[in-house]
Amino acid sequence: MRRALWDADWVTAMAHNYSLPDLVIQRLIEEFLAATDLTPEQYVAERHLTLHQAGMPNAEIYQVLQAEVEKGRFRTRPLSQRQVRRWIYG
Repeated sequence: MRRALWDADWVTAMAHNYSLPDLVIQRLIEEFLAATDLTPEQYVAERHLTLHQAGMPNAEIYQVLQAEVEKGRFRTRPLSQRQVRRWIYG
């Protein structure tokens, strides 16, 4: 994980607003920052592994990943299944 990039007062305020302990807020921030730090290629590879481990067949995974990247936080054109496979397998 990356080094703490947040202000302690901000964590305290969020903990108060959401009735969660400071450590939980810190962990949420760390996970959010780690997730948003991924490139589209890294996201596709990691998400493929997660879905594959859950037992989803590749044909379905490719469709899920196409939709997730298209609707997600990445600014990218719609992906073909071939592009998804190339991002996963190189």
